[in-house]
Amino acid sequence: MKKLLIIIIILSNFLTLTGCKDSYYKEEVVEMTEDLNNESYDDEDDLDTAKDENNQEDSDGSNKEDDEVKEKTQQDEITETEQVGLKLDQFNSTSEDGGFSYLPINDEEHRTTLLEWGRQPVLGIRNLHNEGVTGRGVSVAYIDQPLRISHEALDDKSLYYDYVTISNSEIDLWNSMHGIAVTDLLFGAAPEVNLYYIAHPTFLMDQWTHAKAIYKVLEINDTLALDEKIRVIGFSDNIDDSELNKDAFEEAVEVANENGIVVFFANNDIVTIKESLDRDEPSNYEFNSYHKSDKLAFPTTYVTGNTDSDRHYTFWESGDTSWTTPVQVGLAALALQVNPNLDPFSIEELMLKSAYNIDGNKLINPKGFIDLVKNNKAESQYYYVLLYNSLFANTMDLEAINDYSKSLINDETDVKIIDVKNFDTAQGILSYLEKVNTNTNLILKGIQIFGSREEVPTFMIHDKVNMDEYGIHDYGTIYTDHFYSNFKNDASKIDKNLSMYTIFEENEIDINFYPEWDLARLPLGEGEICDYYNRYLEYKELTNNKRLPLVSFSNPIFASRKHLDDLGTFILRLDKYFGILSDDDYKLYGNLKGNYPVSNPVLGGFEPENIEYENEQGIVNFVINSHGQFDNIDNAYFIGTSGEIEVRKSFLNNINVNRYLDNNYFNLFLWDCWGAAQLNDENITQLMLSEGKAINVIASSYITSNSGIDVYAPLNELKGNNGVSLFYGTMKGIYLHNLSWSESFMNAKRIYISNSLANRYLSEGNYQFNLNNSLAFHYLGLLEVSSKDKVNNITVTDESPLHNLLK
Repeated sequence: MKKLLIIIIILSNFLTLTGCKDSYYKEEVVEMTEDLNNESYDDEDDLDTAKDENNQEDSDGSNKEDDEVKEKTQQDEITETEQVGLKLDQFNSTSEDGGFSYLPINDEEHRTTLLEWGRQPVLGIRNLHNEGVTGRGVSVAYIDQPLRISHEALDDKSLYYDYVTISNSEIDLWNSMHGIAVTDLLFGAAPEVNLYYIAHPTFLMDQWTHAKAIYKVLEINDTLALDEKIRVIGFSDNIDDSELNKDAFEEAVEVANENGIVVFFANNDIVTIKESLDRDEPSNYEFNSYHKSDKLAFPTTYVTGNTDSDRHYTFWESGDTSWTTPVQVGLAALALQVNPNLDPFSIEELMLKSAYNIDGNKLINPKGFIDLVKNNKAESQYYYVLLYNSLFANTMDLEAINDYSKSLINDETDVKIIDVKNFDTAQGILSYLEKVNTNTNLILKGIQIFGSREEVPTFMIHDKVNMDEYGIHDYGTIYTDHFYSNFKNDASKIDKNLSMYTIFEENEIDINFYPEWDLARLPLGEGEICDYYNRYLEYKELTNNKRLPLVSFSNPIFASRKHLDDLGTFILRLDKYFGILSDDDYKLYGNLKGNYPVSNPVLGGFEPENIEYENEQGIVNFVINSHGQFDNIDNAYFIGTSGEIEVRKSFLNNINVNRYLDNNYFNLFLWDCWGAAQLNDENITQLMLSEGKAINVIASSYITSNSGIDVYAPLNELKGNNGVSLFYGTMKGIYLHNLSWSESFMNAKRIYISNSLANRYLSEGNYQFNLNNSLAFHYLGLLEVSSKDKVNNITVTDESPLHNLLK
């Protein structure tokens, strides 16, 4: 086993206190016992909360000592020599009435037997250990209450310990009964795992501490080698509406997920076993008689380390859901040892699939779970699909496609290159891809399309939206690749009769919008693919994963002095409030003409000479928001005595775009209408890619809607029907996590779609328009996979703007 690795940064006064207050913990145990006996709780989570509150109450010195406390304090002053062999000097047992009682001090035989029985791993986990499945080499994180790291149960364990605090707060860092228990249980399931334990003050009832702990895990992960990355985080806790800053916790979990880390919560069910019964026999475990559930259940009858002393233990006849998560995380570590390429997000599904069925309940089956992981190793392997049309690709184009495919292939990933020359419709291609997927054990990771919609067909649906009090918006045809991103829909139903109106108002068809894999189109034809790929390779060599500056050209389209659609304003907030950008990361330009110029300080106006100047300075990421058509981006402003006259001039168009932007490569997020119109070879962004120096482009194939858009919205409102969240998520991926443009956009799109569907009841913003946006916006370029060992995760401090905003 690896030696104990403990890295602790603790204030000197805390070190002093932990060295002289052993008797204090005896008081805490007794007082907690009395309080729990005198109150009833609705569920196990309330019980945990009560324990935490009593820990806090004791630390305030508000509870009085009684004779029992004094007697136990005297017992705690036993010398080290006298403690040898006593082990269960204060060994707690949960009684039938829900209280606590102490086993007799002189019942040495009973204590020893119960200690050995209660500390045995359950349901065959010991057999897995005997086979060498111990979690060796796997890194996991656990976030819980402060931990007694000196306890003998942690001897020779690989443990990293750290904690989070909140500035200007007095935080109780005393060891908790919770910390040692969950840690002991985790190591019981996976004795050789590398555990990164982050303690935090749960009693504050402020879920910002949960979020901060996750960010600390991500910061640690940034220092680990690729094969040592943390891919599982455990909480004996849940996202809780009753506590402060739930949104901060949710956001942190989202960040963890985006970085490939699954987060387990105390959402499992519990079973118990009577003392002395065989812990490996499934039929010996008892569910509540009223209980029937599809949730996964874990045993909670254990003996765990006790925080009172390095040699004390507690018997839990029936623990609560907090005791389930550490075992789940431990088993996840065993699975990742057996199959390092296992997708951590599939772990819970495999656990459920392999579970014992006990009278209609699902009981964890550790051996069956590991066997399933072994038997399905191929399922953790991925593949990409490259679609092209050989009728519109020459030999050099095919060589470029083959060369690009090699950049996607590694030990985990394969590539399938498919010629679609015999397909006339996107529906036919999708149906064929479903068959390919059914006949492989690999998991689809992404689809890359080469060619315009004339070469590789796209889907076409009807634009019909219910605008509530404004009536029915019934316009034209949306051209979209979006439905290539999952196999959850009937391809034959995705046609010109389908619309948001038919889906949500007439309820004629159920559509799944969620993109399960990444998707990109490079809308180039014969000869253009090879030329672009050569430019792409030069761009990659010149940039070499460098952080590129962001240059914004903003032309709000409404006659208003407070521009809710000014992305320049939002970029300032990415710096000042969200902590994603720094002052050196961006430059702002904006409309200075007419009655309603931009209100932010800018370097210059919304003029083509200014974007030409910035292109001359070097490779940058451009952001443009304005009116637009398939062949033009407008410079629009309002004049007249009351600003009633709208003037439109051309900013960039098909004639001049590659003249103004011909000095250096660039990437572009274009928020306008029709920038990638109909995904054909006639629009302005296609011209930038085919004949210009654009590398990565995000643009719309249709009309975009500003319904509900608000660049001033706080973080929680970005999760509503607000199109700015698509831009926010993309910029967060690029600048905060160092993800590629394709990864960042697809992650943002998933969140945008989920938010739109979840907030259909909101009056602000029309969710049907937002879903139209999600279909219309496309990533144009090549799918790229970021090197995970170069991901630069967020580190939020107490003084950060993000912290202040969320608080």
